[in-house]
Amino acid sequence: MNKRELTKKVAEKCGYTQATSAQVINAFIDSIIESLEAGEKVTIQDFGTLAVKQQKTRKRFNLITKEVENYSSYDYIKFIASKSLKMKQKEKSLKS
Repeated sequence: MNKRELTKKVAEKCGYTQATSAQVINAFIDSIIESLEAGEKVTIQDFGTLAVKQQKTRKRFNLITKEVENYSSYDYIKFIASKSLKMKQKEKSLKS
């Protein structure tokens, strides 16, 4: 599902126009991005948690040059699915 399909589904379920539901979805995504940029954890009940984590600096041995290289640290976004989402997926996979 892409953003356009999501907009159509939200519009159908809520009775809004697609333009209105697109604005709501964009505001939702922007709010999540702002919170993650501020270093906050975002938890959506029955869906999961998004958090910014930092990968530490690590070393790697280059076999060609025979030198030890350093990977610099960087931030990444980690998603942890909620228990209810995991259970729904597990039930679905057991049915098939």
